[in-house]
Amino acid sequence: MRNFTDQPQQQHAKTTAPQEYYTPSSRFFHQQIRHIPSIDLAHWSLTISNYPNSVTFTYEMLRQLPAEEIISVIACAGNDPQRKFVGNARWRGIQIGRLFDQMNSPSTPQYAQFYSADGYITSLPTDALSQAVLAYEMNGEVLLPEHGFPLRLTVPNHYGYKMPKWIGRIELTDEPIASTWEQQSPTENSLLQLDAAIRTPRNRQIIQDEVLIAGIAYSADKIKAVELSINGGDWMPVPSIYQEQYGWAQWQIVWRPSTPGDYRITVRAHDGRSVQLPDSLHSTIVQVVA
Repeated sequence: MRNFTDQPQQQHAKTTAPQEYYTPSSRFFHQQIRHIPSIDLAHWSLTISNYPNSVTFTYEMLRQLPAEEIISVIACAGNDPQRKFVGNARWRGIQIGRLFDQMNSPSTPQYAQFYSADGYITSLPTDALSQAVLAYEMNGEVLLPEHGFPLRLTVPNHYGYKMPKWIGRIELTDEPIASTWEQQSPTENSLLQLDAAIRTPRNRQIIQDEVLIAGIAYSADKIKAVELSINGGDWMPVPSIYQEQYGWAQWQIVWRPSTPGDYRITVRAHDGRSVQLPDSLHSTIVQVVA
């Protein structure tokens, strides 16, 4: 970790994984439009159709197919100011393209429509699914009901409303459908927007001497840099950043305040293509005592 007081100092970035890079299932946020479905595997199957063809898989059939694991962050597009609705996990399942290949379609469908047991519907262009996984495990364990058991979609670099849970049917078509989320909150872009948040210290926390400032950053692109500003001062680079695959970036730095008082700590991130706008920045206030 890097230490700083008022001025930044040059130091190479660390690449050691933090102790908790993956969000435990018990603390991973979850949302649904109605109730959490109770699904009996004896009566569940996944059907993929591309008129007039269709293919159906049981849970056991899916588990016997070659598996792939990806690391991906999932964030809610309507996140709160404290960025509580975001998590990072390992998702294991079937690369969705393997299933589409079994359709033997004469042409490549343009869209995939997903239908969930809770009534949620969404669609994605098929060319956006090249890295997508139909996941049945999360962090090495079978999906919990609240996280989509028996099957959920994980699409790297997209917001969570494009990752339906409890999937039972997929239709391949040449036109998109009216999706549940878009009917309520019209949007043209489901790609993750650049964001960063401070996880520690907590807002209004009282500290002495030095404090570890740590947090997360994520985007549809790789995080290239994270910076902090104290009380609106110059932006100071944070070189201790760790990121895997499509997961979030975790960053940390030790700060030694020079005098007691209230301090506002603000974070911003860069992803190589953009930097966060001032009105999207996350801050926390700490009280330094002697």
